Amino acid sequence: MEKASKKVENGKLVKAELSYSDKIDDIKIHGDFFIEPPEALEEIMEKLTGLKAEREILIENIESVDAELIGFSAEDLADVIMEVVNND
Repeated sequence: MEKASKKVENGKLVKAELSYSDKIDDIKIHGDFFIEPPEALEEIMEKLTGLKAEREILIENIESVDAELIGFSAEDLADVIMEVVNND
């Protein structure tokens, strides 16, 4: 699994670890951010698994989960995922 991280300006550290072929095969998201409710993080990871790494699609799927992202945004998370894919 490849890894990337991003320190969000005035925010938190967001890390993504994923396996990617032509789609996201497996993904783990962690960092020092908060998400409410906490179990929504698992739902976000499930939504992203199986997707092609296209920034707008990632953002749309992250935002479709009913959760409050605290200290980072859907765009920040998509950027970290794209960094992993583009560095592979």
